[in-house]
Amino acid sequence: MDTHTAAGDGASAVLAAGPAAVFRRLLDDEDLGAAETRDDAGPAGPHGTRRATTALVARRVLDAFLSAPTEAYDAGRDAGHGSGAGSADDAPSGPAADPGAIADRVRAARGALAPLLAALCERSPGTRRLVLRQRSPLLLPGGARRRHRALIGHGVHLPVPGAPEFARRSQARPLTLLHAAFRLALTRLPGPFLPEVVGAHYAMTALGADALLLGADDPGAEARARTVLADYLALTEHAPTGARDRQRLGAAVALVLRLEREHAELLGELADWHEALDPDARVARILLRHTPYPTEPGPAGPERTPRPGRLDVTRLPEWLDDENRELADFTEAFRRSLSTRPAPEAVTDFGGPLFGLLDEDEAALFARWGESVVAGGPATLAFHPNSTGDAAALVWARRLANVERFPHLRSAPGPAPEPDTGQAAGLISRCR
Repeated sequence: MDTHTAAGDGASAVLAAGPAAVFRRLLDDEDLGAAETRDDAGPAGPHGTRRATTALVARRVLDAFLSAPTEAYDAGRDAGHGSGAGSADDAPSGPAADPGAIADRVRAARGALAPLLAALCERSPGTRRLVLRQRSPLLLPGGARRRHRALIGHGVHLPVPGAPEFARRSQARPLTLLHAAFRLALTRLPGPFLPEVVGAHYAMTALGADALLLGADDPGAEARARTVLADYLALTEHAPTGARDRQRLGAAVALVLRLEREHAELLGELADWHEALDPDARVARILLRHTPYPTEPGPAGPERTPRPGRLDVTRLPEWLDDENRELADFTEAFRRSLSTRPAPEAVTDFGGPLFGLLDEDEAALFARWGESVVAGGPATLAFHPNSTGDAAALVWARRLANVERFPHLRSAPGPAPEPDTGQAAGLISRCR
């Protein structure tokens, strides 16, 4: 099988496996972006096929997102609810595409977005940590050590994004993973998508959603990003594809505004859902977040025989094997196991190895819940499924499926501006 066919089959398999698989694959092959910028895909063979597969996954993700209609987030129009949807062909290319006009457009969107994010920062500490965990797939990839430290400062402890358990530990929703896949895909193919890289970089930086959520706003970030934007737009003035490149840049800005509003809404819905959970449901979600993948061995090995009256920790993956887990059944069984033992032992026996993974609030909630169960507290077991962002995720998933099935629907970006490849490479490095 030749490299092209193998890469196509591999990309189809990754996309069919779902958002988490796409996210993990685009975290691989850290050198892919540099190779693509050099127009050097590397030699044939296993490594070449793997790079080609990742590049094709990135291309299909970008095709799905960049060909989507975008809202016109203009001043005086509520961000996320404007009319005038359109793709790159409808994006501004004249005066509206100059740096000042783009900055005004993003500033108006930030004015509508900032209150939503500020309200999330005022939630309870546990809810705010949940929000930051959900945002982490967008915050952390790309070697953002400073942001990782900022998350730790907020009590959010996560493995590195490339770790197999990252998506589980962050409890990332499908929409979050798809948004993160779009960001990663841009970094994987920066050369052919330079207009989109520059536009997305400016919009993300000027909106500052990540900085607002972390409480670490950088007042100078927008000015620095605008300088990159202005330099790129100056390059396009002398490129034969300049008008089209400016259209593509404007469409990328509009797309980022749509995505950031979409994710802010997801975070708000997630916070509301979390705060409405009863104690049984909260405990079940704690266990869900700290449960290893089904392919990972339990702490005591598969041969362990549970003692009578005890729920075997090693069977957690069997109870919680996908997002539609029987949480109520599991929690009911866990309550029964706790009720057969004295209160202190009931919590500490099960929690000994697990409590090292819990944050302070989770450990306290778990202890209170265990004591209540042993004291005969009533079970509620009223579990409300977490479906936050799923409607929007379905829209993007369908677009990915259409790109996979109907290749003629894919976008066809032109080449990067021609004036000076050294200047273009410099712009890419400044957008990272």
